[in-house]
Amino acid sequence: MPDWRDRLDPEALRETAQRAASIIGPFLRPFVPAFAVTMAVFAIPLALLYLTPLVLGLFAPKLDPAVDLYAVNRPLAFTLSMRRAAKSVIAARWWVSG
Repeated sequence: MPDWRDRLDPEALRETAQRAASIIGPFLRPFVPAFAVTMAVFAIPLALLYLTPLVLGLFAPKLDPAVDLYAVNRPLAFTLSMRRAAKSVIAARWWVSG
């Protein structure tokens, strides 16, 4: 049974690629520097943005496994009451979970 790799001629592929490059190359050659600059303008800031958490992680303090992180990130709860009457609550603000 013939295999597809038996029909693959590297020399014919190289010749076809060179012929295509000689036809397309002169049209694309003026755009190569502009394309390279455009890719650098987009790629460098995106790479820096992508690597920012890694850099920040190098300087972050170690987490204490004994601390409950859920309680640390909870906002404060305030209760305003009148000074003389302990049972009279004027306003209350509690944290809302979820």
